[in-house]
Amino acid sequence: MNPYALWMGMGASFGLWNLARNAQPGQAMSRLNSGLIILACSLWGARFSYVLLSLPYYLQHPLEILQLWQGGFTWPGAVLAALLSIYLIARKRGQPFGRIADQHVSILPPLVILSWLGCWQTGTAYGMRMPTDIFWAFPSLDETGELAPRFPVQLIAAVLSLDLFWRVESSHLRPDQPGRRASLAGLALFSVYFFVSLLRADPAPKLLGLRYDAYLSGVLLLISLGAFLKTTHRFEKLSPAS
Repeated sequence: MNPYALWMGMGASFGLWNLARNAQPGQAMSRLNSGLIILACSLWGARFSYVLLSLPYYLQHPLEILQLWQGGFTWPGAVLAALLSIYLIARKRGQPFGRIADQHVSILPPLVILSWLGCWQTGTAYGMRMPTDIFWAFPSLDETGELAPRFPVQLIAAVLSLDLFWRVESSHLRPDQPGRRASLAGLALFSVYFFVSLLRADPAPKLLGLRYDAYLSGVLLLISLGAFLKTTHRFEKLSPAS
């Protein structure tokens, strides 16, 4: 089994545990069921987006598309599939999209943090190679399997994610602010992705000197900011006049 798949499995398990832990009394099972749906959609979205990026190979090896334990995922596909699944759940339950998103934000912290640690172990999203005499350079693999001291991009991303998600989880938001917690989580998630994309040294297509995922994370960061400002404006309109 690919070690990254194992890290992702642990992240999903802890994410579901965190989701049930934060659910209100009597709602834990319902949250777990919808959480499993969102995770499954995210998993397949991440897999199929990876397959599309490597389509010539998988056209010759189609059976490997279903071999999830071999690894091979991309975060943009996971995000888009998760958003779509949340939208469908919201439509089915007749609730606002933002409220359903808020209810399932607790899945993200363990999943994201452990996925960065999985990247470190498997030689994905690594930083530039550093001189051996720099004490804060961490040994990291690259795509060829070479172990070398590198700028600790994955560990920085894990620590930043832990800090920002902890702030989101500990924030006290009113129930009449649907979407506010989810937009805060989006700001945390995509600000880390954007920052880390500027530090990564693994090969990737670029446009004007920036990786494609830098542009995508920047767009999603702006969307999250817009959603957060929208919930702020709505909250101010609902607040009693002084």
